[in-house]
Amino acid sequence: MTEQNKKIRTLAAQIKRVIGLRVLICSVLAVSLILLLTVYDVYLGIHQWQSRINENLKPLEDFTIGQLLINNPRTIQVKLTSFNKQNTEFQVSWEPMDTLTEKSSIHWSPPLSWYYDYQLGNIAGYEFGYFKVKGSILDNKLLIYDLAVRVFLLIIFLVLRQKSYCAL
Repeated sequence: MTEQNKKIRTLAAQIKRVIGLRVLICSVLAVSLILLLTVYDVYLGIHQWQSRINENLKPLEDFTIGQLLINNPRTIQVKLTSFNKQNTEFQVSWEPMDTLTEKSSIHWSPPLSWYYDYQLGNIAGYEFGYFKVKGSILDNKLLIYDLAVRVFLLIIFLVLRQKSYCAL
């Protein structure tokens, strides 16, 4: 009978081991999926942020080009100062003489700051410069909120996975 008990224990241990291994593999796959979705959401959030910046800068671009066409560059700085006082998410400065050679995207500078160069349009080959846009990732409440929710869900999942694995 002791031999039969050993077989039963051994069979029970084998079943627990196989089930535990399957739970572990599924948990690792689920964690990997959550991490992948988090990275993808941050990537999409950054591109949506860039689109929102472009939408906010389009009226400033039109105003700047209009003022340059009538040779009134001082009002551009006044308008930018007013815009920067009202806008808490990012700050804009105008670089009048420089032109960009590459397509601009959001660049990161440590620890949590970013900058973006917005090329102004041109008329008949005349370049009007570009806007240098600067900000902090902490100022983007929606991106921070989404990231915090994902990290919170990941932590909860890891804790629950650890408890379920230890129970086996």
